[in-house]
Amino acid sequence: MDIKAAVVNEFGAPLSIETIQLADPKPDEILVKMVASGICHTDEAGRMGVIPFMSRMNYVLGHEGAGIVEAVGSNVTEFVPGDHVAISYPFCGECKPCKDNKPYACELSKKLSFGGYMPDGTTRLTRETADGVQEIGMFFAQASFASHVVVEAKSAAKIDPDFDLTLAGPLGCGLQTGAGIVLNCLKLTPGQSFVVFGCGAVGMAAIMAAKICGCNPIIAVDIKDKSLELAPELGATHVIDSRNVDDLVAAVREIVPTGVDAALDTSGVEFLIRAALGSCNYLGKVVVAGACKLELNLTTDLGAKSLIGVSEGYSVPKEFIPQLIEYHKQGLFPIEKIITTFPFENVNEALEALHRPDVIKAVLVM
Repeated sequence: MDIKAAVVNEFGAPLSIETIQLADPKPDEILVKMVASGICHTDEAGRMGVIPFMSRMNYVLGHEGAGIVEAVGSNVTEFVPGDHVAISYPFCGECKPCKDNKPYACELSKKLSFGGYMPDGTTRLTRETADGVQEIGMFFAQASFASHVVVEAKSAAKIDPDFDLTLAGPLGCGLQTGAGIVLNCLKLTPGQSFVVFGCGAVGMAAIMAAKICGCNPIIAVDIKDKSLELAPELGATHVIDSRNVDDLVAAVREIVPTGVDAALDTSGVEFLIRAALGSCNYLGKVVVAGACKLELNLTTDLGAKSLIGVSEGYSVPKEFIPQLIEYHKQGLFPIEKIITTFPFENVNEALEALHRPDVIKAVLVM
């Protein structure tokens, strides 16, 4: 079928909205009419072609989609046309982590997310050119910057049809990562102290989750006025404007003299990761959600602390996304406060908004 999609034709260039072809779903796949798609920095990295695992081919980006099922493959029994779904990351389903219900640790994760192809080694996206049919890569085996997608049924989570699909868009990656870091990885408990360095979408989701856990204090560190103003509404008990602080560790320890129990860095900036480590107490845990090169002295920098890398917030989407929606219904996960919507045709403006201080989470609306 013909669909509209935002195509990466040249790495680093603006996306081009074009009519391309989408194949029918195979037996274990579903066809989804997209309603919304979150945008995150991973999409921008994909546009720039700086992800090492990406193929040298044209791509349709997008990996946080939500929409309505239009058709299902012959083996699919979980979904029927009309179901509302949020779509998340791909996984093989066959390796040991997948069989242990840890799909976020799939041994083929990077290949499936960035390689451009579905797990069967083919793409569902093509277009006609003067030289014949050209394959187009699918980001995260999803490619949700489009009017329709075909995805594996196991990567989709059925959600309440009364839930706003515009809000569901970003649940499949960024927001489940932030909330999952707190709820699934750190498993924080009432009264534990927590600091977040970098209050974008992942950081804000973590703050909301820390409030759900009953953490106290919850400290938000950022340089953006909007983030610093909004963080207390979402659960932060203290905010630190790092533009006005010479020693971040001292600023955190002024609030918690013995050091916090846990810290999250979403920036991937070396000095902030070091500040997170320095802010923690003797047995503190630091989760790093951003990528950077970091050299540590295991004795002086780490000691008995834990430095943890995380993938997708240790989240199983079919279970965790409906849980987050339930928290929203209870008023505990007010993600509408961090979302700014953009019409699909303004996809390049939405990508540029990743760098704007007044936008925390951009969401495309189809």
